[in-house]
Amino acid sequence: MKPIVFAASLAVFPICAHAQSPKCREPATQSDMNGCALRDFKEVDVVLNDIWKTAIATARKRDAYIGEGEVPSEEMLRDAQRTWITYRDQACLAESTIARGGSLQPLLQYTCPHAKTLNRISDLQYFTEME
Repeated sequence: MKPIVFAASLAVFPICAHAQSPKCREPATQSDMNGCALRDFKEVDVVLNDIWKTAIATARKRDAYIGEGEVPSEEMLRDAQRTWITYRDQACLAESTIARGGSLQPLLQYTCPHAKTLNRISDLQYFTEME
């Protein structure tokens, strides 16, 4: 595994194990749970943006060897990421309707993209390792 990818993968684990505020270690209210879930999603989104930089740099390196008329890897990766973001947002919005109008709906709106973002981080790490 490349050092930069390894560092990015290590960055994911502290998100789950970092010292949480007392409110997030044992949330007492639905509002606390919702706020903590939003915070957790924002944290993994930062990790995603970091691995994205590595992935796009990898795509650019691959593009140095493409033939005439071939679609650049960078273009394909950007298109895939844009499509993935739309998918994540729409799928999670639909999933949240399980609790439509209830106090649980925001929790679902944040835990779903958190999980999907962790999966996408893994996908992008794989993309960078395969050069």
